[in-house]
Amino acid sequence: MSEAEGQEAEHAQSFPTKRWRRWHDDLQVIRVQVTHLYEKQKVWAKYSQALRGLDISEAAHIMHDWIMHNYVESMTMGVRRMVDKSSRDQPVSIYELLVDIAEHVEEVTEQNFVANWRPRGELEAQRAVRAFRGLFPSGIPPRSEEIQREASLLRESAKSILLHADKRIAHIDRKVPVDLPKWTILLARHMQRIRCGHDDPAAWVGLCD
Repeated sequence: MSEAEGQEAEHAQSFPTKRWRRWHDDLQVIRVQVTHLYEKQKVWAKYSQALRGLDISEAAHIMHDWIMHNYVESMTMGVRRMVDKSSRDQPVSIYELLVDIAEHVEEVTEQNFVANWRPRGELEAQRAVRAFRGLFPSGIPPRSEEIQREASLLRESAKSILLHADKRIAHIDRKVPVDLPKWTILLARHMQRIRCGHDDPAAWVGLCD
């Protein structure tokens, strides 16, 4: 067995079940993706703030338009990935993780939670138990139906984002929904607001508050 294979075997054995291992690994990917979205939003906020009150020249206007397009599209696709679902490809997403937990909620037990904590000694084991009961005061995790409902609400809250991604970015639809604003309108609205104060164009397709 190679060193890499040995590390992989040790990693797999450190979880109470194979499914907990997959949940853990998927969550690491999700955490990175969500962090990237947050960082992009912060960069845009700083950039937009620097332009506040300025009258952008025609030459700079082209560059600003390009930056805005890239920002909105990257945020749109980033959020789309987090709520993606597929019965074939099994993408890593918050939605798929919630659905998988809902379908195997019997594995969300105090025993597995404590084992996943990997406590070193009785004090850490007690901390793990308190953490579990902090999440589930009754000691019982949510029912499968409740988790499924949360997953569905997540998809529903991102409906306009998914629509924008599918009809405008992933491919060009012949019949673009009328409720999606056109880029010319978004740009004109943004240029007006840039002169008055901070605004985030990603909000126009529901990407942020």
